[in-house]
Amino acid sequence: MPHTLVAQLTDCHVVATGGTLFGWVDPNARLAAAVAYLNRLNPRPDVVVLSGDLVDGGRVEEYHALRAILGDLAIPFLLLPGNHDDRDNMRAVFPEHDYLPREGFLNWSVEVQGMRLVGLDTQLTGQPIGQVCHERADWLARTLAAHSCQPTLLFMHHPPFLTGVEMLDVMGCTGTDRLAMALADQRHVEAILCGHHHVSMVTHWNHVLAMVAPATSYRIAAEEMPPRWVLEPPACMLHTWRRGAGLISRVALVEAYASDPLGKALPIRVDAACVDVAHDEVLPSGGLDMLLGA
Repeated sequence: MPHTLVAQLTDCHVVATGGTLFGWVDPNARLAAAVAYLNRLNPRPDVVVLSGDLVDGGRVEEYHALRAILGDLAIPFLLLPGNHDDRDNMRAVFPEHDYLPREGFLNWSVEVQGMRLVGLDTQLTGQPIGQVCHERADWLARTLAAHSCQPTLLFMHHPPFLTGVEMLDVMGCTGTDRLAMALADQRHVEAILCGHHHVSMVTHWNHVLAMVAPATSYRIAAEEMPPRWVLEPPACMLHTWRRGAGLISRVALVEAYASDPLGKALPIRVDAACVDVAHDEVLPSGGLDMLLGA
């Protein structure tokens, strides 16, 4: 069955070459690992969407470091700004990305394999919070109406929903009532796909599935007080859409991929907390089915 596979990377927080975050996180190496992971997927994604906070400080030298890392990506990619980004510097360092408007908000609409991908720029300059203003809401409503016959994924950096976690919600998105109006009766929108919170989340918001992808850089354990910055394997989301079946989305941990010298996938590793198997033991072929009683 024909399908469209869209990979999502978010909150990369790339720094200038040789730099780190907090003195102990190397976001550039972690993004490079994610790029290598996506390159060796079979089948490869049709496109990769980077949904904001591409770099940490919005500086030109950071975007040059990002460009160098993405130069190894063997898949077309689309860029969307987050609150850490600088629109003009993005345009300057990626001039060939002509889907990015030359001025104003970096909203875009692109067709990939018969599917419509829409990027909504929610950046509020100089602020950690996001915004859907009247201008952006009007643009979105027109864009969705113009392609109402195509299944659509809407990407935006700031999630439109409240999480119940104060630290995250104070950095949320304003103007979501306007967003809801723009999405009213737009049943071809399969999902709203976001970043910003550095932790995976899924909910229904105004009758639309809304998801937050995990970051490649680090996770924010905001459910704990005080919140902690946690270093986990870099991760991405893989969104597969099939006609007649709809959208299936999953989180992929970059460091969970392994292969033997012949390129054959190794059996799945199972955490000792789930079954009585050593944490670093590789199950024999068929081992997972036996453990689960399949």
